[in-house]
Amino acid sequence: MSETYNPPEIFSSNSLIKSMDEYKNMYQRSLDDPDGFWAEEAEKFVWFDTWHTVRQFNYDVRKGRISIEWFKGGKTNIAMNCIDRHLETKGEQT
Repeated sequence: MSETYNPPEIFSSNSLIKSMDEYKNMYQRSLDDPDGFWAEEAEKFVWFDTWHTVRQFNYDVRKGRISIEWFKGGKTNIAMNCIDRHLETKGEQT
């Protein structure tokens, strides 16, 4: 199935990603420069301690344990990022 349908303008105008072209550009950037892309996305969150490595991974069992780590050295609180940081400006919507 390859059909796509555009959402109504009222919906897309309030969306974080406004169009399929914008999505495709973001996706391509995530492939071309994954560390840069994800570092920029992570800057949108509140961090108590900033990370020193965006991602570190090993997918080769011959080189050791399979692992992936994101934002190594960073410390945040997801509940604060999802709710608390929005209370001052959008508390009545929470």
